[in-house]
Amino acid sequence: MTSSGQFGGRKKENVTAGVPPLVPIAAAAVGQIVVCMPGVLPAALRDRTTKDTVGRRTTHKVARRGCEEGEMRNVIVGLAASWALLCGCVVEAGPPAGASTSPSITAQALGPLSGDNQSMGFGVNDAGSVVGMSAGKGGERAFYWSKSRGLVQLTTSGTTGAAYAIAGKPGNIEYAVGYEESGGHRRAVIWVAPPSLSPVPLSDNGSLALGVNDAGTAVGSSGGTPVIWTRDGNSYTPTHIGFLPNQAEAYATAIDNDGIVVGYGYDSVTFRSRAFVRLPSGTLVPLDPVPGDVKSTAQAVSDKVGPTGSPFVYVAGSTTSAAGVQRAVRWKVDLATGNLLETKVLSQTWAEGVNGSGDVAGTLNGSRGKQSATLWRNDVYTTLPPPTGATGGTSRGIAQTATSPTYVVGQTTMNNWPRAVVWVVQ
Repeated sequence: MTSSGQFGGRKKENVTAGVPPLVPIAAAAVGQIVVCMPGVLPAALRDRTTKDTVGRRTTHKVARRGCEEGEMRNVIVGLAASWALLCGCVVEAGPPAGASTSPSITAQALGPLSGDNQSMGFGVNDAGSVVGMSAGKGGERAFYWSKSRGLVQLTTSGTTGAAYAIAGKPGNIEYAVGYEESGGHRRAVIWVAPPSLSPVPLSDNGSLALGVNDAGTAVGSSGGTPVIWTRDGNSYTPTHIGFLPNQAEAYATAIDNDGIVVGYGYDSVTFRSRAFVRLPSGTLVPLDPVPGDVKSTAQAVSDKVGPTGSPFVYVAGSTTSAAGVQRAVRWKVDLATGNLLETKVLSQTWAEGVNGSGDVAGTLNGSRGKQSATLWRNDVYTTLPPPTGATGGTSRGIAQTATSPTYVVGQTTMNNWPRAVVWVVQ
């Protein structure tokens, strides 16, 4: 399931993580968005330099390194055929001029909550329900949206927070996860049947929940350690899932309905990220960058696909070169052996959503910093248009079931501010 692009709260030194609630996008850099978008760990931790500076809480290492993973850049995504032959990877031809717009697509802007000036959509489920973050002078607040309920605040009064992922089939109980923060202390929470019930804490301070499945099993991080929270009646039991070799800090970003977990961690010496998938056996398998690149991240995982004897999953994320060129990638992983069956480098700058058909929701950085939300399906790129009155777009997640309609969530820009959006693709 998708983690909602959410935790990648990338922040480089001197760069604010997440979209600054009080700074209009247009002011970021001469019409170019240079703020760290939730590209890799869905705006993970979203620690902001201002808070760290005044000592309201301990700075998370990933926040300092985040932006180098998810920062929006102008990149050239088309690679020569000779490179593809050299690395042995499949490189998908990219849109931009020939992107298909043949499906019927509607785009609906969501939010912000009353009193705020911006919103971002991070997660969407098979019922088309959306969660995300609304922000303004009072800080960030988690929101929930559905056709029947409209836009509703999830964050408890007196706290700040965000919701990064939502799960639940139509007619079934929904689960949303994220964090709440009060007094400089942040902790992972889960909302059961949002927005009806109050959030349930999953862990102590210094934690963050990034993904959830239809059973209400959540994943995230506590103190820099990747965690699975399993529901046990009205409480949740944490399981620390360990690290890849030479890693001392990692984050679980998504979990599917079969309990397969993906995420990434940081090398204790180089601080370069390396993606992983956790098999049913509990074994962590690295998802390496494509040859020639130095970093990888995993943001989303599909439900199990294929025959009983040889099931596999799709994993969406990114691969990044030493020069900072980031590209979306989709891995195909054999669940029985952990072998990598396929690696596809896509003509998207990053990807944060994938479903059981292997469709990938991603974002393309075009010329002069212009971004386009795109859906890659059956080797065809479809540009997801912004709502009326909006420009550009970034996609953060996709509903798990690949049926019609397909729901994609993300954000666009309206009046120079981020605005959450849900796309319905028929």
